[in-house]
Amino acid sequence: MCKSTVSVYFGDTCNDLYHGYGLLIYKSSVLRFYEGHFQNNCKYGYGLEYINGDIYIGKFVNNKPEDENGVFIWGNGDIYHGSFINGMKHGNGKWQSGD
Repeated sequence: MCKSTVSVYFGDTCNDLYHGYGLLIYKSSVLRFYEGHFQNNCKYGYGLEYINGDIYIGKFVNNKPEDENGVFIWGNGDIYHGSFINGMKHGNGKWQSGD
């Protein structure tokens, strides 16, 4: 089971776990939230995660980005569109400068 320090959760639950679609706003010194699908308290399936200006859009498996067509947008405008495995950019992808 996945754990996190949460300020607010709005969404579906099952047996008191985040399960289905929801919005999770983290208790943190920076703005951080996730909106998307959950399975047994973990980000699992398609979602959007925002962390202090950076955004990931794509599929998650056990709280980590895992997608052949994920998108990561840095706060400076740089964009990576491509493969993610176990939370890391991996394999084929395209980098676009925000300049």
